[in-house]
Amino acid sequence: MEELALRVQGGEVSLLREIVERFRPLIESLAKKYSFKGGSYEDLRQEGYLTLIKLVYRYKRGEVRLEGYVKGSLERYIRSFWLKELRWRKGVVFDDEWIFKEAPGQGKGELPLSDEERRLLELYYLWGYNDKHISEKLKRSRSWVNAKRRKIVERLKREIT
Repeated sequence: MEELALRVQGGEVSLLREIVERFRPLIESLAKKYSFKGGSYEDLRQEGYLTLIKLVYRYKRGEVRLEGYVKGSLERYIRSFWLKELRWRKGVVFDDEWIFKEAPGQGKGELPLSDEERRLLELYYLWGYNDKHISEKLKRSRSWVNAKRRKIVERLKREIT
């Protein structure tokens, strides 16, 4: 594989297709992973392919094997792109009120949640944070975040149905 990268760097660009096909499953799996956390699958996939091409041209023989270099770097670059995409979306208003029925004494689309509960759900479902990161932001334990999220979801399911 290293030989292919060096030949591509030497000008045999047609060999790049073989390298891209070799890493396609990795790129698609990373794109799927971060799309489940709120990213755009197509954007993440395209960013993965572009990053792979850049990595092939930056690769230097002898420092590390190409596979290890690409796997580690792709994960970091795609995660970084995903985080930038989420930060950009923070300014976007989402109209999700169709999900929630109107509760007695509340305005349309309002949930019977405390500010902390609302923030927890927003961090998890909208921004794709995991329990560890939510616990750091809310200054609570990871087990509290996990248990609280489950209880909130169960409560909302009961209230909505």
